[in-house]
Amino acid sequence: MSGVTLQANCRKVDGTWDSTSIEISGIENINGVLKVTGASPSSYQKTCRDIGVNGDVLMATCQKVDGSWQGTSLEIPGIANINGVLKYQ
Repeated sequence: MSGVTLQANCRKVDGTWDSTSIEISGIENINGVLKVTGASPSSYQKTCRDIGVNGDVLMATCQKVDGSWQGTSLEIPGIANINGVLKYQ
């Protein structure tokens, strides 16, 4: 992850690999919890740190309204590898 951009190496149907990226949209930090809001672009990166991805799960430590921090995660909706390219379905 770099900001809201997910970068990955994805396999094509012929078995080769391509470097690809996609901007994650529609995710916000709501009081320390990652939520899909449909807003575009995403704003979670402004109040979250230690952002990473494991498979299709976005993980981060996000700030709550009281200033404290908590770990949170969310399955990234609607992204697929289409012949080596990350795309929204």
